[in-house]
Amino acid sequence: LRDIFSLNNSYTKMLTVLNLYPDSNIEEWRKALPNMPQKNWVNAYDEGTIMTSKRLYDIKAIPTLYLLDKNKKIILKDTSLEEIERFFMKVR
Repeated sequence: LRDIFSLNNSYTKMLTVLNLYPDSNIEEWRKALPNMPQKNWVNAYDEGTIMTSKRLYDIKAIPTLYLLDKNKKIILKDTSLEEIERFFMKVR
């Protein structure tokens, strides 16, 4: 997560991070919230574990990184921080 924090700091004008907790243990999520950035981050809880139970996203590990455009179209799926950085270098 530390690398994601630094990526967010580098591209604050171009990037909003959705940090979606995909587990059913809401207490663990609440304990972790104070350690999560607030600027340009949307910290959310997947109540009812819809993401994993309905397979909305192909989550193989945590974190799983997706890059979406402003219309929520997937640009990069199950990607790396390096790939996201390369993308931003191209569009700058």
